[in-house]
Amino acid sequence: MAAYACTHTLPDSGEGYSPRVRTEYKGDYALGSIPTRHFFANETYFHLLLLAYNLVNWFKRLCLPPELQTATLQTLRQRILLMPAQLRRTHNRRRLVLPAGGSREAAWKYALHQIQRLTP
Repeated sequence: MAAYACTHTLPDSGEGYSPRVRTEYKGDYALGSIPTRHFFANETYFHLLLLAYNLVNWFKRLCLPPELQTATLQTLRQRILLMPAQLRRTHNRRRLVLPAGGSREAAWKYALHQIQRLTP
């Protein structure tokens, strides 16, 4: 029963999904190769990848500005996640200092504002 649920969670090519979505599953989330020959290990790996995919999609939908909500994981890496930063210690507290200005700062400020709105 678990194998059936596991194998039918992701859409296959016959269900009308775009090639971009299939490419994102295979490339960005490493679904192109199965890591082991053990069923339960592969099932666990598959469920962790689905969790990562869902977390990224909910983050995009709930927190990011509209122009980034349809971006692929690779685009999010390039535009938001890969940035220089410094870990500084001020008043015996660690602080992550991000570069000021640009679209990255605007996207992060928007995301943080949206996250604060979600918190009860």
